[in-house]
Amino acid sequence: MSRAHMIYEDKPLQQEAVRSTKWLGAWDHPSMQKGSGVLLEGIFRKKVTHSIQDSQGKKYRYAVFHVEYKHACQRKYDSQGKEVEPNFGQIGMVRTGYLHSSYKSEMKGTPDVLSFQELCQRLHVPGLTELVQPSHAQTLCFWGEEQAYVHVELQFGQTVRLKTLGDSPFIESLTKLDSDQKQHSANYTGGEKTGRSWTDRVMEVK
Repeated sequence: MSRAHMIYEDKPLQQEAVRSTKWLGAWDHPSMQKGSGVLLEGIFRKKVTHSIQDSQGKKYRYAVFHVEYKHACQRKYDSQGKEVEPNFGQIGMVRTGYLHSSYKSEMKGTPDVLSFQELCQRLHVPGLTELVQPSHAQTLCFWGEEQAYVHVELQFGQTVRLKTLGDSPFIESLTKLDSDQKQHSANYTGGEKTGRSWTDRVMEVK
């Protein structure tokens, strides 16, 4: 495989037919969004369009993003319901004596990190999760209303961060990392300007 082909992967350009599913009963995705939700950092692998038609004849179209797991944690809120920064398993230095050099590494609090298996269990929605087969190993499928993501352009292998609506595969916000892996380009659900850090964005309560 040439170096040019490795850099300019053409998989995102391959168009797939819209996938359709007839849903038994009324389609009520808000009822599937129980729980605090998760924050995920992963690798974009694929995007497809999926159409849902419920028993009442109503149709709903979604953009389904296949994202390979890298890191994830549960979202946390304070007593007022404001989202607070979760514990990603940070390591701090704790003084063990009077000398300035007497320190040891110690975990700060209880980490909120979720393993891939824990993430799958938390986001599983019976009847919905089984509709789309993940394209790669350790990959999950996340659903966003098609109208909100119709202009989203992601490159195969690009790192993204997203947060979910409750403990479900439905997307609340999706952000891609810039090449320096420190800042991000537009928040797709908000159309914000570039240059703001992901931490600033995920801490905002919509």
